[in-house]
Amino acid sequence: MEGSEELESSLLTQPWASVRFGESTFLAKVCFRDTGYILLISDLSSVWYESADAEAVGQKSKVFRHLVRPLIQMNLALQCQVQELISLLLQKDAEIEDYRDSGATLSRDRLRTEPFREETFQQNFVAETLPRICSAGEGQAFASALQQLYTAVTQQEVKQARKRHCSEDDVDTAPTAETTKHPPSPAASQEDEMTSSSERTSPASSPSQKPRLPVAKAKPKKAKGLFS
Repeated sequence: MEGSEELESSLLTQPWASVRFGESTFLAKVCFRDTGYILLISDLSSVWYESADAEAVGQKSKVFRHLVRPLIQMNLALQCQVQELISLLLQKDAEIEDYRDSGATLSRDRLRTEPFREETFQQNFVAETLPRICSAGEGQAFASALQQLYTAVTQQEVKQARKRHCSEDDVDTAPTAETTKHPPSPAASQEDEMTSSSERTSPASSPSQKPRLPVAKAKPKKAKGLFS
């Protein structure tokens, strides 16, 4: 509420501006703040009012971003395509020049072309081709080739979104997979404890600890004389 009241109070202090749409003239005032915006347009007989807070603007910006991103990607794709075509033309000119240096001649003069100059081509496009395109008016649909390119771009966007979603799911499930090991059963742990306790109490048998057999004592011999 405080944000809307601040916007309304700021809007009251804004001066009216004269704007023209087509053949009609209107009075308008607008106020933008961190909390949102308010717009007023009047033709002195009615008033058009629009307001939106920061959350609503954020939601609208998401819809704009989804609509504009494929067009931006398509523009980048067309620029890459133009650069590849320019590179191909320059290679063709170099190939034709090599043929001429080796003595080759054209059988038909109407096939002769001038070497491609990128700067001259861009200047002629802006001066001649661009005005013809812009004079066609609004509401033109994409050509079939551009429609195919737009479809290909949107399909790539969907694939990339799926990859990002799958990678996020893998990151979320990775820690849980390590902690789902089955604990040892009580019986098995009890047997392990009994085995370890028996090993501690019973001495290990070794060759040095074998019982010694009794050794028979040798009988003393009688001394023998010289004449016995």
